[in-house]
Amino acid sequence: MWERIFVQLAGVEGVPDKLFIDSSRIKVHRTAGGAKGGALAHGIGIAKGGRNTKLHAVCDEKGRPTSSC
Repeated sequence: MWERIFVQLAGVEGVPDKLFIDSSRIKVHRTAGGAKGGALAHGIGIAKGGRNTKLHAVCDEKGRPTSSC
């Protein structure tokens, strides 16, 4: 995951002096993933706490997202 983030950042021109990288686990409803393609096609996995997904984001010094993976 981190490799993809750094590859994206390496191609960005005018990179700010400070970048913040954060990630968050997002719990989804137990019936999520029922759409065409199933849960795996939508990045939904199953952990101890149930179905969830994880979002990684890179933000500039003002907290504005610059990219996500």
